[in-house]
Amino acid sequence: MSTQIGRPRIAVVGGGRIGSTHARNLVELGADVTVVEPDPARAAALSAALGCRVVPDAAGLPDADGAVVCTPTDTHAAVAAGLLPLGIPVLLEKPCTAQPEASARLGALADEAGVALRIGFQRRLSPEYAALQREYRAQPDQFGFAVFTSLDGAPPPQGYQVAGGSLAFDLQIHDIDLVLWLFGSEVVEVSASQSDAGAAADLLVTTLTLASGTVCSVVSKRASPGGCQAYAELIGSRTLLDTRPLTAPGPHPDFRSRFAAAYRAEMAAFLAFVEGGPDELPHWRDAVAAETVCARIDEALSPAGANAGASVG
Repeated sequence: MSTQIGRPRIAVVGGGRIGSTHARNLVELGADVTVVEPDPARAAALSAALGCRVVPDAAGLPDADGAVVCTPTDTHAAVAAGLLPLGIPVLLEKPCTAQPEASARLGALADEAGVALRIGFQRRLSPEYAALQREYRAQPDQFGFAVFTSLDGAPPPQGYQVAGGSLAFDLQIHDIDLVLWLFGSEVVEVSASQSDAGAAADLLVTTLTLASGTVCSVVSKRASPGGCQAYAELIGSRTLLDTRPLTAPGPHPDFRSRFAAAYRAEMAAFLAFVEGGPDELPHWRDAVAAETVCARIDEALSPAGANAGASVG
């Protein structure tokens, strides 16, 4: 498949659930896509379904104008660092890594190389959350309490590597990023409670107290019989803002269906940035900020945190 003049050339590294979603959106948006996927069966399926080039490793990549990294979290740092010498923008799926310090080091390397490292917090681009931010900023002193809820439609497939072994880093991080992005206020206190389904963490309930005084409850559940649901409520003395009336009708079997519009908007924004347009995607520093809160959640859940009342100031 030859590169057509004028089409942005995008490498998608990783052809799993989110990688194939990004690749499909990029193809539909007119990009010349190459997917890096070492599994022969998955590679053949991607090539047949999308009509794009698929190579087994990054050494086979042709010249590219941008790269989207969708590999397991524990490979993010190595894969992204390997792309830095290409000097092209990189969009890295969340979390950047499962260690804020390691993410900060990777971000610093990207800055030193002059490479834009952006992070896949696609929910910021979902229409209902964007509308919520506009409404909040029009009356920021109105709201003292907020609830962010995320219910996954089903457990991840067998063999899926949970980021850092943590439900906070793997699932709740999306809502943590939304809290930081929406309120623009530092988290001063964290408390958390978790329950398991078998050997895996299934339900995580976190309470965040912000420096502004706002209290946020963040509820994340891995497997929900009602399909994938995600919504937020801002509760004020006279006003309630609820994203659910603005959400595309369901049911949504998983996150790819629930956030289909956001994922497409994310790839459109990345293509625009690659072609010299505005820089509107979350920065690696946003990932470090969200991961720092997730680390505090895990600390609150640890035996030491539990003995201290499951609260980390």
